[in-house]
Amino acid sequence: MTCDDLIWLFPTPMYITKYENSFDEECEFIKNLPENVEQKVDSSLIPQTENTFVLEYPELNNIKSFIEKNVDKFVKEILQSTDDFMITQSWVNKAYGGQYHPDHHHPNSVVSGVWYVSVDEDSSPIQFRNIKHSDIGLNFKEINPFNGTYYNQKVSSGTLLLFPSSLPHGVPQNTKKTERISLSFNTWFKGSFGSRKYLTYVPQN
Repeated sequence: MTCDDLIWLFPTPMYITKYENSFDEECEFIKNLPENVEQKVDSSLIPQTENTFVLEYPELNNIKSFIEKNVDKFVKEILQSTDDFMITQSWVNKAYGGQYHPDHHHPNSVVSGVWYVSVDEDSSPIQFRNIKHSDIGLNFKEINPFNGTYYNQKVSSGTLLLFPSSLPHGVPQNTKKTERISLSFNTWFKGSFGSRKYLTYVPQN
């Protein structure tokens, strides 16, 4: 190491890939899933489906297998973990014109993800917030990964994003009249996890 080295301390990974096969039938099935009527009280918020285990539908088996394969790749190859993960809950978000999703994170989950079913190329991005953001407001001549507060990721139909569940994210107001449909999900460990050696072991049946 020289005195001029720059070290990236504890960067946050976000994995992006795409479902390359046709999913017209799955898209049509997802579009017809009933929404949660209780969430329609506030018409400015993005409603979710009534069912929060949508990847259990046999009609979505191919999509579920694709997601599981990439969750395993993210955990094993990027996080370098030997643990196995499973999808816990999964639901569909349907954003209409003028609707948005405020900043949030996903408790009781390790890796979360979003698979985009139907979005316009110029649709609202998903927006991630820097959890290490400082309360001191400096002036910047250019925004970069070290000083940015938000990161906007443009997406397209078929795109899959995976990221730590603790990372705050949201969706700015949908300015398009067409639906912006996405499928979100959480994950948890399969079986027992942690280390007996380092006293972090959690047994599960």
